[in-house]
Amino acid sequence: MSAIHFRNANWREIQPWLTEYRLAVWVALLKHGPCTTMQLAQQMAGGDPVKAMKVLFTVRPRVSELVKAGVAVAVEGESSREGRYRALTQAELEARETHYQQAELLPA
Repeated sequence: MSAIHFRNANWREIQPWLTEYRLAVWVALLKHGPCTTMQLAQQMAGGDPVKAMKVLFTVRPRVSELVKAGVAVAVEGESSREGRYRALTQAELEARETHYQQAELLPA
């Protein structure tokens, strides 16, 4: 599924795609974001630095997938080597769905 398909998909269609670890990363971003993927891995690992490094290798790709799917966004601000991300809330996703539905009703 490409980014444009995700953008056009409504929240109910995306929800089943957010399974297991993607959902865990999205929930963690809601709780701890905006943050870097390293900060998120540390939070998900309970502060254990060794476990955080292992978790990081699965968190980074999941955050990228969530951004591509349109359920998380990069946050502007501090300039550093690593980006900061935040998850869109369910209300934001539902509002976006309504916006796209209304926009599709408008003549081109």
